[in-house]
Formats: sequence, C-alpha cells, structure tokens
Amino acid sequence: MTRSESQTSSLPRNAVNFWHVLAQGLISNGPLASMVAALTAAAGYALGALPLAYLLGGLMVFLWINTPYQFSKKLAGAGGMAYFVGRSMGGRWGYLAGVAYVVYYAALLATNIVFFSLLVQSVAPQLGWNMPTQMAYVFTILFVIPSTILTYLGVRSSLNYGVITALVEMVMLLILSAVIIFSPHTINTAAVYHPALAAHGISGLAVGALVASFGMSGSTAAVYLGAEAKTAHRTIRAALYLASGLVVLMFIIVSYSLTVGWGYLHMSQFAQSSIPGLLIVQHYLGLKAELLFVLFVLNSLIGMNVASTIVVTRITLTFAHSDLWPKFLGRIHPKYQTPYAAVLTVGAVAVLAGLLAESILGLSNAFLVLILIATMGEFLGHALGNVGLLKFYDRSARYHVIAFGILPALSLVLIAFGVFFTFYPPIVPAVYAPIIMIGSLVLAYFHYGYHLRKRSQPLSEAVLLHFSSDHPEPLAEFEEENRSRSGITGSPVIPSSMFERYFDEGDKSMAFPETHLPSSTTWLHRPLHKIFRYSDGIVPNLAALIYIFAGYFGGWFLLFSRHIALFVLGIILLAHSMIISAYFFHELVHHTIFRSKSTNARMMTVMSWINGGCLSYLPRAEKKHLAHHFQKADVISFDFRAWLHKHPLFAKMVMLLEWAYFPAVEMLMRGVMVIQPFSQRLPHRYRVLTTLIIRSALWLGILWWHWPAALGYVLATLLFITVLRFIDAFQHTYEPIVATPGAPSPEIPSRSRTYEEENTYTNLLSQKWPVLNLLVLNFVYHNVHHAMPSMPWHRLRQYHDQHYVQEAKPSQILPFRQQLIWYHRYRVARAVTSDYGNIDSGFVGAVGVSFLTVL
Repeated sequence: MTRSESQTSSLPRNAVNFWHVLAQGLISNGPLASMVAALTAAAGYALGALPLAYLLGGLMVFLWINTPYQFSKKLAGAGGMAYFVGRSMGGRWGYLAGVAYVVYYAALLATNIVFFSLLVQSVAPQLGWNMPTQMAYVFTILFVIPSTILTYLGVRSSLNYGVITALVEMVMLLILSAVIIFSPHTINTAAVYHPALAAHGISGLAVGALVASFGMSGSTAAVYLGAEAKTAHRTIRAALYLASGLVVLMFIIVSYSLTVGWGYLHMSQFAQSSIPGLLIVQHYLGLKAELLFVLFVLNSLIGMNVASTIVVTRITLTFAHSDLWPKFLGRIHPKYQTPYAAVLTVGAVAVLAGLLAESILGLSNAFLVLILIATMGEFLGHALGNVGLLKFYDRSARYHVIAFGILPALSLVLIAFGVFFTFYPPIVPAVYAPIIMIGSLVLAYFHYGYHLRKRSQPLSEAVLLHFSSDHPEPLAEFEEENRSRSGITGSPVIPSSMFERYFDEGDKSMAFPETHLPSSTTWLHRPLHKIFRYSDGIVPNLAALIYIFAGYFGGWFLLFSRHIALFVLGIILLAHSMIISAYFFHELVHHTIFRSKSTNARMMTVMSWINGGCLSYLPRAEKKHLAHHFQKADVISFDFRAWLHKHPLFAKMVMLLEWAYFPAVEMLMRGVMVIQPFSQRLPHRYRVLTTLIIRSALWLGILWWHWPAALGYVLATLLFITVLRFIDAFQHTYEPIVATPGAPSPEIPSRSRTYEEENTYTNLLSQKWPVLNLLVLNFVYHNVHHAMPSMPWHRLRQYHDQHYVQEAKPSQILPFRQQLIWYHRYRVARAVTSDYGNIDSGFVGAVGVSFLTVL
C-alpha cells in the first residue's frame, strides 16, 4: 500500500477534541428545533404538567445514555452502537443495530427536510405570502444542501460551526425563558408540577415524560466519533454527560417558561397549535424576534442534519469496508478526509425519501410517518444496545449490577412502554412506521445471512477495530483486568487471618460451600451464575431485589394517593421495603450474595441509600459488624447511656419518648452518626455532609410538593426503625463494650464458641408458620447465622429445621409472644441500663446496636 493510499483508507486520528464531540451531542438534539416540535408533542400528553414531564424525562435521559456511556469505557469506534453490539453479541446483531440507527438518523434527516417545508408554510402567511404547494418540493431539495456541504468539507469544520450555533441557540432559549418568567403579566406557580394536570393524570404524565426524554436523548450521536476523537474513551463519556446535562437543564427551564407563558390551564390549545413556541415568541418579543427565531430554528435543523449525516456515514463506512454494502460508499476524500461518497449518497437518499413521502402522503402526514420511522429506529436500536450491554459483561468476571443489569433492563421496559403508547391503537398512516422499520430489520437479517454463507465473519472485526480508537484485543484485556480486580477465586471472599481463625472453630465447608454450574442450566442461568455467589441463591436474591425496588418506588407512589387506604398501604410497603433492604445489606456485609467484591460494594451503597445507612461509613460498617462475630461482643462507638446520665433533661425526654414507643435512642444514635465526623474531623465528613444535603433537599422538595407524602415517609421510617430494633433487642445477651473513636482500644476478652451460643438467641416471628420469618429475610434464625456467618439467608431455615432444633437448648428459641411482652415491659429500662438481663429474670434486651448506625 502506498503512502497516499494509506492516508485515505481510514478516518483521521485525533481530528476532533472534546468541544467538537460535545457539539455533536448538542446539535443532534437541535435545541430550537426541539422547542418547536418535540416539546409540542410532549405537551399533547402532559398538558399543564409539561414542566414535571420534562423533569422526569430528564431523569430518563440519563437512563438512555447509560448504555453508550458504559460501552465507551472500553470501546470507541466509528460504528458506534453497531460496533458495541457486534463486539458483545456477534456480527449479525451488530449489523442489525447498525441498520436500525442508519434508518433512524436517515429518517430523521428526511424529517427535518420536510419540517423545513412545514415551517415555511406556517410562517409565510405572516409575511403576506401564500406558498404554492409545489414549492415544498423545491425547499425539500434545497434544504439538504447546507448540511451536505458542511459534512463533505470535514468533520472538524462542521463541528466548529456546530459548537457555536448550538450554544447560541441555548442562550436564545434561556433569554426567552427569562423574559417570560420575569414578565409582570406571567403568573409563576408550582402547580405545573402536579401530575393531575396531565391528560388522564399519571398515565398522560408518564407518556409525556417518555416523549420528552426521547426529545433530549440525541447526545448518543457523540459515540460515532470514536475513531476521530482525541482520547476517545474519556472524551466521549464526558461529552455524553455534559451534553445531556446541559440539554436537560435547559429544557426543564424552557418547558416551565412556555407553560406559564401560555397558561398552564390552557395547554390543550398549546398542543393543538401548529408551532406554539413561535407564537409565544411573537407574543412576548414581537414579530421581528419571531423571524430571528425562525432563522435559528432553520439553523438548528441544519445542525441536526449535520449530526445525523455524521452518524449515518460512519456506520455506512464500516459496512462498506466489510463488503456488506457497496464498496464505493467506503471511499474517503484525500484532502478533507471525509467519507464523501457516503455523505453525498445519504443526502440524496434523504431528499428522495422526503419527496416520496410528500407526494404519497402529503406534507403533514409525511412529517408524521418519517418522524415515527425515526422514533421506531431509535427504539429498536437502543433496545439492541441494552441487550448488548447485558451480554457484554457476561464475558468478563466483573459485573456491575446497577450499570450493566438493572439500568439496561429498566431502559428496555421504558422502550416497550414507548412502543406501545406510540403505535397503539394502530392508525393510518402512523402504522406504516413500525411496518417499514421492522421490514428493514428483517431484510437486514437475511442479507447478513446471505453473506454469512460466503464467509464466517461478514461484519469484519478487523474493520470495526480499524475504524476505532481501541487496541486489537480490548475485550481480552478488559476481562483480564476485571479478573485481577474482582478477586474471584475459589477462596473465601473475606481472606483476613482474623476471620480464618474464627472459621477454624466452625465448619468451613458449610460457611463457603463449593458452587458448580449444573449441566442443565438455561441460557439465562449461566450469566447469572457468574454474578451470584451461590447457584441456589439466584432466584431468591433476584426476588428480594425486585421486591425491594418495587416496594420502595411503589410505596412512594402510593404516598401521593389521596385515598387514605392506599396512603396507609404506601407507608407499610415503603417501610417493609426498607426493612428487607436493611437485611439484604446485612447479607452483603457477609458477602453471601455476589461473587464480585466490587458488585457487592456497589449494591451495599444502593441498599444504604434506600434504608438510610448511607450516612455511615460503609467500609467501617462492614468491618465492625464482622468484628461483632469474631469478638462475640456488642461494641458501640458512643456510650449514649453515659451521655444521658450527664444530661438529665435529655434523659427525661428520651425516657418519655421511649415510654410512648418512639425510637428515641435510635434517633439519637443517628444524630451522633451525622455530628461525630465533624466534631472529630474524620475524613469522610464531607461525604456525610453531601449525602445529608441531598437527602434533606429531596425530602423538603416532596414536603413542598405534597406534604402528606413527606409525612408518610417519616412514618414509614419510624416503623422501619422500630421493627429493626425489636429484632435486634432479643438476639444477644452480650455485655456492651464502648470503643470511642480516637481513644485506646478497649480490651475484649477472648470468648469461646460455647459462650457465643449461650448468649445468642433465635427470635422467630413464628415457629408454626416459618414463612413469616421471610418478612425479615430470615434474620431471626440468629443462632444458625452466628454458627455459620457466611451461610446465605435462604438456607438458614432449612439448616435450622434439619440440625439446630434437635441440637440446641430449647431456651435459645424465644416465643414471639414473650418477645412482645419483654419489649413492652422493659421499653424504658432498656434505654438506661447496660444489663441486657436474661430469659429467667427478665430479658431487658439491647438497644442502639443496629448494624446501620456505625460511628
């Protein structure tokens, strides 16, 4: 190969910097164009609750971009999602993902061309000109020229234009918003954040939020610059989040201003107007300003066309060099270093598609069908990306459950939701869109199969890597890195010699049993086996996780109900989801859930945010609880009894509240947990402050929005704390030992396994109906848990029934009725005495020893 040939056989390396990639993410959203088009569509569902829909849609946007963001950590190429899915699921699925995105962006390009004609048709009467119908065809042909020329002349120059114009558009929208919001004629109100204003209430709000999220999710176009960006992996990830954040923040403000500017009680007329955004501009700023906005809307459409052309031509380039598409589409200009043949072809195809749709369907219906084809392409392409992300990390030893499991799964659910509400009930001509899109993918499937008969790898991995910024073997390198970092071996997860000494006294085989993958395992079970530590724990742990998340968010949802029965049910459901999350957190401390330490740590963080344990320092919480097992003692970092003795007024208040069954001691411990990092200047004090600010702001926001829901959360939290302390109260008769941070460590005598057994109790909720013990995730089988701390929760009952009942003293199993009597009788004494008592003279019980309140 000659020097000149080598220069034109690939895209230019390091041709664009962070600002260019950011520009690609911004112009693909088309800020002004989205204001006059996508925002109007969302208003049709959300009506007066449009600002709330955009607030929720903004959260969904970060769910959409999780998939390209996670892939971009290790993969960056011109093929974008085709490259990602191809490396994850194989060439055929990568090809289908690429085709879906080609149809998506090509249809979007054609849509913008048609929309330009619609825009001119709407504005022309204000200038005294009645546009002939035939002129629409002329505008369709002319409007593709600017974006084609820009992308032909080079990616850097086109994005230099893009970064400036995108920022100008955003500034214009913010200025418009400021004029509307601060106008003396505008009635600013928080009522627009109430879901009741949406069409059909919550359902209309949900669809409106989904439409809004798709209108703000164009930042994913940045990943197609993977072969041309400097430090591509880092640059693309940063641009994804920054572009999405800027767009979301801007539209949250703009949606509010347009809603209050139009009148939130009259948003049905807003949704029915052709271009209501421009009407608001004219009302507040005048005709000249409206015409200026029209010019910049056209500029916004050109920017979207540039971004769409960049995406389609990069995918086309990889397919052409893989001999899947005509080879001439892979030609790169020797001077401008752009895939010029693909650029010209994409422009021509977009014009032909626009003209064909206009001639068959008319201008309005052509716009509708083309935008729905683009929407369907985005749905299906992103769905393949989500499945690819789920599959991608099956090939490695490390699996981030949230980022690579839960978020893609939620994204798939939202996509299914979007497809249903977009195309149901089926109406003509909207129904043409899914037919065309699905037909394209079916043809692509068989087209790839045709090439597969000729060669083993039609979508060449060598080509994908050639048009990328990756090493030749990124996945193998990645997998090796994950193995080394995750520490997955056949050895116990806790290798400390201190704990090895402990397990020497027990049955190691029961503590860490071997797990094997059965030969009959299903395709779904195999990847899950790589995630979960025990094969028999996959189903119960997934069920627990689903219940925690469904119960938590479902409980919050019910707290906003105006029906008292549903409100009370919401309190109970929210409280119980927090209870289960707390005991699931306990299982994570013992490493009985996941094989990977990193996955375990991340899920601990998630659970702690649900149950409020996030204010403690989690590594210390883990270490201290495991020390509780090894030292066979209740070690506390704050002697609240001594503190109450020095402060008699507080002591009387605590005793009064405890008499009234209010968990005053637990609330005191939580208060100290917040104060102590600052009083002792501990390193994690700023993390505590940040967490406290976030949680307080969220609660205050809910209090302002719907105060009964905020009150319901407080009641659910008190119920959650009460249940945990009731369970903790009668599990040990250890003596409490105070270990104040910064002070010399107290001497803790060495204690035998016999001592531990005699001072540990199994406080079942029910012996007759053991299924009720699942209400606290079997935490009440406490003697078995202390005998084998690494036995997972779902095995505790079986071992208890088969071995422990026959071997243990009957006195170690406490009747539930007796627990209730002790809890009531000693509720005040428990707060002031350090003597836990015993089952003969009276079991006073422990308090302030929760594994969630670690100082």
